[in-house]
Amino acid sequence: MTLGILVTVIYILLQAAMYVFSFRSVGAMLDLARSTELFLKRNLLSVFLPAGGVSSLAYLPQSLRRSQLHKQQIHQASGIYGFVGILSVFLVGIPVVGYAMLHTRSMKDAAWGLTIICLLLLGVIWLVRSMQLKGKAYGMLVKYFPGAAHQVDEIFTFRLSFPGFMNTVLSSVLIEVAGIAHLYLGMLATGVTPSLEAACVGYIVATIFLIISPFLRGLGAIELSLAFILSNYGYSNLQALEIPLLFRLFEFWLPLAAGMIAFALKGRELVLRLLP
Repeated sequence: MTLGILVTVIYILLQAAMYVFSFRSVGAMLDLARSTELFLKRNLLSVFLPAGGVSSLAYLPQSLRRSQLHKQQIHQASGIYGFVGILSVFLVGIPVVGYAMLHTRSMKDAAWGLTIICLLLLGVIWLVRSMQLKGKAYGMLVKYFPGAAHQVDEIFTFRLSFPGFMNTVLSSVLIEVAGIAHLYLGMLATGVTPSLEAACVGYIVATIFLIISPFLRGLGAIELSLAFILSNYGYSNLQALEIPLLFRLFEFWLPLAAGMIAFALKGRELVLRLLP
């Protein structure tokens, strides 16, 4: 349990580092303290907003609004953060699901989830390039929403820093490793024989559910999917329920509580509205 909480702290710092490098990718600077605040607050709001993983990226804390960063740089960095977060799941998921498909028949359907993520990533890349090069997507936008053309030009006109982008990807991959460690430590905390394969497969499938979940960050769906996967790996029904609950404590509830504290420090009225 102690190691799990420690990994949660590392997980939060890695999320903050991901924001730091996302801003560097577009030529902007953001320190670790404000990046940590940004992640914690957006993470909390993502639970309550529809499609929260995406819609929460529009939220700007007061400290960020008062900074000297241009608004388009903030949106550009947030877009890179969201894109890389999905990309790292795909990068880590390919070898994990590929290995699991060779050993567990029930995992063959997980390939569909990775295929959907791959198509989503390709769609985002095509959309960005089309906006930058004024292709078909840009033409349709200008045709139906001519007033938005200037704002779109500002958001999509940027030079991507390759070192900053690669550091963002590295931070995101380490976040996936921390998630696998959380599930593995959940097994150790319940006193069962841990399985690294089950931890890897369970985490990737749970994260796929998190990406496609429209609300509450996969609350319920992730727990049930993990319980099903763990039972296929020979864990009893009770163990298959205990392990996901500990995993969600490390991965979901502790960062959520930290987000409430972050809001409480500089936004008491909002916390009083969200707490019920």
